[in-house]
Amino acid sequence: MPGSLHYGKGAGEFNLTALVSPSESGRLCAFFDGLREFSRPAAVRRTLSAPTRDSLTRQMELWELNARTIALLRRALPAGFASRAYDVDLWLEDLVAYRDGDLMMGVLSHVKQGTHIRSKIPWGFAPRDHSAASP
Repeated sequence: MPGSLHYGKGAGEFNLTALVSPSESGRLCAFFDGLREFSRPAAVRRTLSAPTRDSLTRQMELWELNARTIALLRRALPAGFASRAYDVDLWLEDLVAYRDGDLMMGVLSHVKQGTHIRSKIPWGFAPRDHSAASP
C-alpha cells in the first residue's frame, strides 16, 4: 500500500487533522472513538503549518503510534497518508509523527509537501510508492 505505516521503528506518537463539514459524520466519530484508548496527554509539539511563524509550536492532541492505531489509520486512509484522495465523511490529513517529542515526519496533505528528519535510527514509515500518480 502506498505510504503505508510500519510500527516499531522509531515514531511513538502522532497527530492529524480532521476536517468537518458541515457536521461530524458517524465514521469520523467512530474513528476518533477507536483512538480514544491510545490518547496521550496534550503537549506542545512542532507542527508543519500555522497561521504565523511564531505558532509553529503549539499544544496539540496526541495519540500513541502502535500496531492498533496503525491499523485504524490504514483503514481510514486506504490510499496512504500522503494521498489527496479525501473522503468527505472521514476527511483526515496532515499526519505528523513524533519520536521522544521531536518531529520525525510530517505531511501537509493539502499542499502536497512533507518532511522527515534524517537520522541513523529507522524512522518508522515506508517511503511513498511514486510509481502511482497522485490524484
